[in-house]
Amino acid sequence: MPLFTLNAIAGQIFVSPIVWKGDPVGHIGENDAFFFVVKGECYIRIEDDSFIVKAGELAFLPKNKFRAYSTVNNDFVMYEFNFAFAIGKEYWIDALNLNDGKYHVAVDDPEYVASLFEQSVRREMSKDKLYDVIWYSSLSELIKIYVQ
Repeated sequence: MPLFTLNAIAGQIFVSPIVWKGDPVGHIGENDAFFFVVKGECYIRIEDDSFIVKAGELAFLPKNKFRAYSTVNNDFVMYEFNFAFAIGKEYWIDALNLNDGKYHVAVDDPEYVASLFEQSVRREMSKDKLYDVIWYSSLSELIKIYVQ
């Protein structure tokens, strides 16, 4: 059995003047997602917990939970990364005992975190095999940053 399985699903960037509408009505997430706000603010609700994610913060939206989100203002830049991760056969959040409901964290180096997301977006654009490796490496680093 592998130590862990990691599946990078999609990486996106939302930049003004494109208006990111989000999903203010909400849905049950099929995959995990990271949001990283570069500029502006994002409202997120996960189950009964709601919060504002500000520039320089990394938000985690867990799978199988109700989530709703929208932008707070129109001058907004955000990266989104959808993924699946398991440690052995166990959901990574359970395996690492991260069920404390802390869904967003400030990062020490926002430019570095933005560069990790940027690499995933470049993979989406180029479909180059090298970017596949970089994409998974970036996702692993984002998980580490969130956990720490």
